[in-house]
Amino acid sequence: VTGNYAGKINEIKGMLADKNCLVTVNEDELTASDLKDAQLLILTDPQSTDDSKYSLTKSFYSDDEVNVIKDFVDNGGSLIMTSKADYKDGSGEYSNGIQGNKVLEAIGSNLRFNDDEVVDNTENEGQSYRLAFDDYASQKYDLTKDIIEGQKYSFYSGCSVILKDNGDDSAVDYIVKGHGTTEAIDSDKSGDNTEVTQGDVNVLAAEELSSGAKVVVAGSTFFSDFEMSGDNQNSNIKITENILDWMLKAKPAEVMSIKDVRVDKNNDGIPDLLGERFAIEGRITAQSEAVTPKNAFFEVIYVQDETGGITVFGVSQTPLKLGQKVKVTGVVDQYGGDTEIQISNESDDVEVIDENEKVVEPSIMSTHDSIL
Repeated sequence: VTGNYAGKINEIKGMLADKNCLVTVNEDELTASDLKDAQLLILTDPQSTDDSKYSLTKSFYSDDEVNVIKDFVDNGGSLIMTSKADYKDGSGEYSNGIQGNKVLEAIGSNLRFNDDEVVDNTENEGQSYRLAFDDYASQKYDLTKDIIEGQKYSFYSGCSVILKDNGDDSAVDYIVKGHGTTEAIDSDKSGDNTEVTQGDVNVLAAEELSSGAKVVVAGSTFFSDFEMSGDNQNSNIKITENILDWMLKAKPAEVMSIKDVRVDKNNDGIPDLLGERFAIEGRITAQSEAVTPKNAFFEVIYVQDETGGITVFGVSQTPLKLGQKVKVTGVVDQYGGDTEIQISNESDDVEVIDENEKVVEPSIMSTHDSIL
């Protein structure tokens, strides 16, 4: 990001800072020590030609750097890679496609940068290579959620993203696709591009690897300030936020007893830990509404451990049965005077740790005793 986009990554740096991330811009050869404790590596396309106007010198990923990136990804580190159009591209080992695909091959990705230029002579923003797309295709990882209707994805002088020859797309999610009139052309006339059918041009894709690493491959630097700052409210902003949320691992929540989660030392009726994030473990004493026959309250389960019980709000799709033991991670909340754990994503925040249905037998009490 120190070439054409030098000083133009303030928006994404701000996003990462808001997520309590420390951002380091590396200007030297990438080493393992540079990536120590890192969760995410962002690589923009290396300079493919000398450019005296901006004092830029062509460069390429060394074999040592590729091995460092491979080790990082093999150990679960996530990676965002961007490229650009082959217009005035470098040659040989300096070309955009060869640069990026050398890394993608090393890490075992099924995605590749196409050595081409994405253009649209019919639907564009004044130039055939200055484009704005609104075909959001993400289905596997939900990376286009919450985009405001009418917002478009800014795409400038980029290449298409394709599946490698005989690739496996089972873990691939195409995020943004071109218009029906969008095509990919071989601008540098090198004959090293893969033909793509007009109207079937993908420009942004994601993949989850077997190591757990998450990879995003983009035909342009979609997160630059050109696309995300000022009054420019492109979908690039929301897509970048979604990608960062998908890639960055939340710090494991502290596991607490339900009694400690519910504590209210000043007896003001409000839990002392309101708004804080914790995990609890316990047996289900009120099943989810996804279990048939349905006899559960709306979007909640009730969980009990040896110290107490608590409502868990936000469970609707996951079948959780009476007596199963679960680990729930969420935020301490309150609704109608009832202290609860509120989760944000039930597939991530609720883990069944014992499938056996060991039903908790209720204690027989009088109404008087139960409210004391």
